[in-house]
Amino acid sequence: MTPRKTKITRELILNTAFEIVRDKGINAITARKIAYEINCSTQPVYSTFNNMEELKNEIVNKASEYGLSKILSYKETGYVSLDMGLGYLDFAAREKELFKILFSSENIVFDNENDKYIFDIELQIKQMRKDPNFKKINKDQIKNILKKLWIFTHGIATMLVNDSFKAPREEIITMLTETYNSLLINELIKNGQYEEAFNSCKK
Repeated sequence: MTPRKTKITRELILNTAFEIVRDKGINAITARKIAYEINCSTQPVYSTFNNMEELKNEIVNKASEYGLSKILSYKETGYVSLDMGLGYLDFAAREKELFKILFSSENIVFDNENDKYIFDIELQIKQMRKDPNFKKINKDQIKNILKKLWIFTHGIATMLVNDSFKAPREEIITMLTETYNSLLINELIKNGQYEEAFNSCKK
């Protein structure tokens, strides 16, 4: 009985290409490499996608959905804002090649005029509102905290990807926590909420 042939679908090609990128980077993608991994000819790759640029764009979209899911679902401290930052660092450490194509210097990750701080600002604010401390400040203040916190976190993440930052995980958590506390306290004090500022510190 002859072995059943694998059906070459768009999803199979995309998923195979995605795994190649995770391991080797976006520049490793070729029709020949994908065909080798699937164990087929290059014809299905070329007939499914108009060109390699189209395939790469779909890989980036898939990477974006995957990365956002990982960052937003990350749980460690119980505080949404800190966990988003730690999730970002975890993604940078575990998925270096995906991080590069999503958050490298070639992509605009911060755009103050258009309220882009890593990813959709409204989604971030919605997440942050789950933290009781962020119910005490207004939307503009939350955006101000997010902007500064992400700039700090992105710096660490970039160094992790480039293997130019070595520190125990506990130290990284402490650094993010101290930065978070400083930014939140500053915004609460602006509102004259001194008692809330005192009580807001993460231990």
